[in-house]
Amino acid sequence: MKATAAVLLGSAVLWGALGHQARAFDWSENEIGLSWGPTYAEPGVASKAHPRGNDIEKFVVSITHADGFKYGTNFINVDILKSGSNDPANNSNEGATELYAVLRNVMSGNKITGTTNFSWGPIADIGWETGVDLETKNTAFAAEKRLIVFGPQFSLVVPDFLGGKDGFFNISLHGEHEWNNNGIVGKSVDFDATFEMETAWSLPMPFSFMGYTVKLKGFANLVAPKGKDGFGNETKTEILVHPKLMVDFGEVIPGNKDRLEAGIGFEYWYNKFGADHNSTPGAIQMTPLFLVSYKF
Repeated sequence: MKATAAVLLGSAVLWGALGHQARAFDWSENEIGLSWGPTYAEPGVASKAHPRGNDIEKFVVSITHADGFKYGTNFINVDILKSGSNDPANNSNEGATELYAVLRNVMSGNKITGTTNFSWGPIADIGWETGVDLETKNTAFAAEKRLIVFGPQFSLVVPDFLGGKDGFFNISLHGEHEWNNNGIVGKSVDFDATFEMETAWSLPMPFSFMGYTVKLKGFANLVAPKGKDGFGNETKTEILVHPKLMVDFGEVIPGNKDRLEAGIGFEYWYNKFGADHNSTPGAIQMTPLFLVSYKF
């Protein structure tokens, strides 16, 4: 995968740069996670046994960095996804490998102005978010996604019964533009610019599990139609929802609160990648998730 090196190198360079700037951070978190899901799906990946789309087992390693600095926040996540054999790599019986990197920067209205002018009612702050997504996968389709996003982010006030300042709920309204590759037809695809909404949350729950703190975490995205895909088909609105309940087992060891978490989740993706689920098998994804993560 020629784009694999670019994704890894770009992420490593940015990660290293952030590491050198760590002393300038107001706060910084690094996390590694592992998850497993038995029934992922991929548009167009089907078989006689599963004409509506193969059930694909995937193991995912996630490496995440988040920080706050004088004027805002940074977020980086790199997922390494390994599929089972029913989502094969190109010219292979082995499962495919995918790399997906997400990078976001938010400039805070309150931090830049040194005021609370961007806080009122249910809104804690308004910022300006920019970012990129980078993806590559070694299937016959040979995806090489490049996505830019930009637009306002709204940080909401979290009620005390959901953790107050220990939690967050953000909503971002973006313009976006995507470029990708279609190895099946042998051409790159320049999609139309469109609208997307991204949300992310981490909310301590008002209940515990065996005495340990439980958090509801996750994200949800909506992407409007983005013109025609590489096959000449009109794309559809896609919806991705990824909630998870995580238990803070780090509380077992004094001084390790919020470090070791494990839990369960669910991922639902409607019209995955904008493919019409009425005509494309595998364009609806539903899988349970089992997750563990460690912050360092």
